[in-house]
Amino acid sequence: MLIAACTRGTTPPPHEPSDEPRHPGQEIIVGGKHVYVGAPVVLWTDPGGYNAYVPGPVFATSGPAGERYAPGRAWADNDPTIGFDALRTSIDKLVVHYDACGFSRRCFRILQDERVLSAHFLLDVDGTLYQTLDLRDTAWHGRSTNARSIGVEIAQIGVYSPKDRAADAHQKRRWYVREGGRLRLAIPAEFGETGIRGAGPFYAARNRPVRGRIHGTLWEQVDFTPQQYETLARLTAALRRTFPLIRLDVPRGADGRAYSGELPAATLEAFQGILGHYHITTERNDPGPAFDWERLLSDVRAIERGGLTARGP
Repeated sequence: MLIAACTRGTTPPPHEPSDEPRHPGQEIIVGGKHVYVGAPVVLWTDPGGYNAYVPGPVFATSGPAGERYAPGRAWADNDPTIGFDALRTSIDKLVVHYDACGFSRRCFRILQDERVLSAHFLLDVDGTLYQTLDLRDTAWHGRSTNARSIGVEIAQIGVYSPKDRAADAHQKRRWYVREGGRLRLAIPAEFGETGIRGAGPFYAARNRPVRGRIHGTLWEQVDFTPQQYETLARLTAALRRTFPLIRLDVPRGADGRAYSGELPAATLEAFQGILGHYHITTERNDPGPAFDWERLLSDVRAIERGGLTARGP
């Protein structure tokens, strides 16, 4: 399901970055240049955008002051004017998170106003991509990987233990309702204004929660929305065109399957490709067992071959 047919891939994409926008609302910013994505993009400079350059809280009237990011990149002496060419030959990781907030407005408020952290991108349930920083700057999202990585926070409430029946029922009852055999997102009214731009409804890509082990512990999670998978695939394809060191693969175990544990430090440093937060530290389990790595990789390959047909659950 597309948010709007006119917003995704209806015009042949300009593959070369440009100084001026060619397709406003479908481009991200890399070193001051516009890069085509082919999905709905809201920049930090746009009305309703989320601006991580603000050195303090945005929603609250008071809170911790100071930067939420590091200007430039450490390998470039933190030069805030680092150019496009230097960036494209140095960044080699895309780190995927779930935000544990449920929608991007809440995610930005918590990162900005409370945690003094940032991510380059926030991906909302309707597939809208919010860019909060130019990719020349370092977001604080992935610890040791920050200097050479790009971080994206996908709006999703997260995981719960299948052994904890109360938590299981509580989360499902508050955030999802079963509708015609599908799981529909139902954000609790207590959270107020969500800022979600698409009209909805928004359904999980799979009709049942998914179970899987992360760091050896069994977790359960409802899947992300088809709109999120599509936008993430288009973003990944655009980043791979721009940053050739980002390989189209994820860490894998001896069985060839996507690995769901922390990588040894040397392996993490050497890895070039797409990571989950749980590959960086045992303290995190995002993007969770429901995140469909193979779907993402397959969709990116389809885009790189020249097209992607939108699909629902």
